Amino acid sequence: MKKSFNQFSVIGISLFLLFACDYKPASFGSFQKIIVFADSTIYKSIQPELEQTFDQFVYTPHSERSFFLDFHPVSALDTYKSRRNILFIGVIGASDAVSEFVTGSLSEQTRQAVIENKVFEIFRDNIFASEQTVMFFPGKDAEQIAKNLRDRGQLIFEKLHALYLTKMESAMFFEGEQTTLEEYLAKSYDWKVRVQHDYRLVKEEPGGKVVWFRRLNPDRNLFIYRFPGEKNLDKVDWTFDLRDSLTTIYYEADSIDRTDSYAQIIDFRGEKAIKLTGIWQNHKLLIGGPFRTIIFYDPATGYTYLLDMCVTAPGEMKKNYLDQLEIMARSFTSVGKM
Repeated sequence: MKKSFNQFSVIGISLFLLFACDYKPASFGSFQKIIVFADSTIYKSIQPELEQTFDQFVYTPHSERSFFLDFHPVSALDTYKSRRNILFIGVIGASDAVSEFVTGSLSEQTRQAVIENKVFEIFRDNIFASEQTVMFFPGKDAEQIAKNLRDRGQLIFEKLHALYLTKMESAMFFEGEQTTLEEYLAKSYDWKVRVQHDYRLVKEEPGGKVVWFRRLNPDRNLFIYRFPGEKNLDKVDWTFDLRDSLTTIYYEADSIDRTDSYAQIIDFRGEKAIKLTGIWQNHKLLIGGPFRTIIFYDPATGYTYLLDMCVTAPGEMKKNYLDQLEIMARSFTSVGKM
């Protein structure tokens, strides 16, 4: 018990010092890694539910995890407290160091709500460092924590993934943004996207029919195509054919591997859209890779837009590249909404 109290005291002192000063260091490390602090017995008992919540896979065509769990004892807090994502898991009133910390971090009202299972996941920003997400998963016992992960895991994942994209966007454009090019797009075509500093405008056709941004090493593409009028988005089959017709011309005859690709209806900046996700292939060049495509009608300009994102990076992890492309694509703003 004395050892547990001493560990908790160190944590409390560290927190006091961090909250007592205005300056906080910048968080660092992988955007996808979650540093987990929990009693080892509790962690092992809920590990399957944690992995089911966070270890969701993206196929590129290899399986890549959305997030990685990295468990550490509480004694390592000073080493990892400036990482981008931190998770504390504890049982209210338990005597292990992390549970004591979690219990002490919550108000009496919140602790009671946890015991009554009215509160579970708690997200906090920038406790130890800037641009940081800190999560608390408290429960009255390990069984309650495991059940809440089973019941609320997808909601928790989606919230963390949204925060992940926000932090990635901030980091992407911190290094530089091509605002002059963005202003040119708005003036020329009545729409714009945020363009990261090292992308190049490699092709544009009259009237903005095609606008193509590209970055090499590895090869990443944001390809924007538009045509006048509105297309019925309730039927998705034509979207695969549309992409294939364009990639036949512009991407040296790439085509969609339809056995490993799917379509879904999404909301895109307030408009109904179709999102294609999957694998492209080129039988002539014997290469392939992941892609995402968003198709939507923009009433402000009167055009239907196709925003295509694809990556060629043999032997490399590709999810981060795709996410960065989608961040650029989702920054699309038409003249009526600027």
